[in-house]
Amino acid sequence: YYLDVSGFLFKTDLSFNQEERLNIIAFPLEEETKYKITISNSRILLEENDILYIFNGNKKSFQKLFEPVKNFKFSPDSQKLVYFNDYEIWVLFLEKKYDQPQKEAEEQLFITRFSEKIDEVFWYTNHYLIFNTGDKIKIAEIDDRDRINIVDLAEFKEPEIFWGNKKLYILSEENLYVSEELTP
Repeated sequence: YYLDVSGFLFKTDLSFNQEERLNIIAFPLEEETKYKITISNSRILLEENDILYIFNGNKKSFQKLFEPVKNFKFSPDSQKLVYFNDYEIWVLFLEKKYDQPQKEAEEQLFITRFSEKIDEVFWYTNHYLIFNTGDKIKIAEIDDRDRINIVDLAEFKEPEIFWGNKKLYILSEENLYVSEELTP
């Protein structure tokens, strides 16, 4: 996939011999602006500075999803997208969800808002998020049938958190802490 200088999105093979234009209306490009395309399971996202767009295949155009965006991540099953800024966390359901609670494709779910800055968010499982705000590391369930459940896991001074190999890595005061393997 690539975005040409006219604002058209193309799907191509590695040799660039076959290409298919995906959008009907050109995306308005700004000079001196950074663009980044992210693809997962045929879902196409476009970042323009701190604005996140999602490609609508039916309308053959990009639609603004969120602004300002700090980062976003696909769920392990690639059926959901978490996106967040310094103060809010949202989830977009990319596919229809038939189990409880049921969700429609393209439905957005507001998870939380904090007055303290949100530094990082990771998918723990397809149904839980791990994130940190201030000195606290938290876990949130994305089941909104009653209310969103958010629990404090731990507290560290100015933590930087990382998620990998089913372990939580925490860097705080020049010390690296590693959890045991976290399984749901």
